[in-house]
Amino acid sequence: MASAPIDLTHALDVDTPVFAGDPPLARQTVLTHGRDGCHLERITLGTHTGTHMDAPFHFFADGDRLDGLPISRLVGPGVRLDLCGRREESVIWAAELRRAGPEVNPGDFVLLMTGWDRFWGTPRYFRHPYLAPDCGRWLVDCGAGLVGMDTPSPDRSAGGRGGYPVHRLLLGAGVLIVENLRGLARIPAARGNYAFLPLKLKGADGAPLRAVFLGS
Repeated sequence: MASAPIDLTHALDVDTPVFAGDPPLARQTVLTHGRDGCHLERITLGTHTGTHMDAPFHFFADGDRLDGLPISRLVGPGVRLDLCGRREESVIWAAELRRAGPEVNPGDFVLLMTGWDRFWGTPRYFRHPYLAPDCGRWLVDCGAGLVGMDTPSPDRSAGGRGGYPVHRLLLGAGVLIVENLRGLARIPAARGNYAFLPLKLKGADGAPLRAVFLGS
């Protein structure tokens, strides 16, 4: 029997954690039921707030932007790699990715499950495990179409050292990045089908999205 869809998205609100220097999410009520007969809010947020997608333009001036991505890049088959049990700010190497799940096929969405989403909303969330550059090269060589994770970044966040090598390797090869996923442990099988649907902001470098496991 086919499995039911699973939402992999953090809800957005004013307490959504963001990187230092990024704009926090703000909400303002503009219309109310009692005064205007309907409810409407003004929302301001950065393009990399909450569960979101990075387009190549995020790091490369000539890279693809979100609104130019065909829908076929956003819906498709994926594989989950189990990387749980890591320490704070520990490095994950390509050899560990190779052992963490089934073979990655060309075009696969690769979901990296560390379990770090349990620290969402705490300072520890930004002291997450991160990928060594050889992971970026391995994922590109495998032909991954998208790499998603339940951490804020594939690169080291605390301290900002290193120049974002994995971002540059993946986005430079046209591999999309999805950050701040949640609930990957609820997915019942290592292989399945996914949808990662960002807001279609014209010319955007990134945007919040709804991430869904569609079933196996």
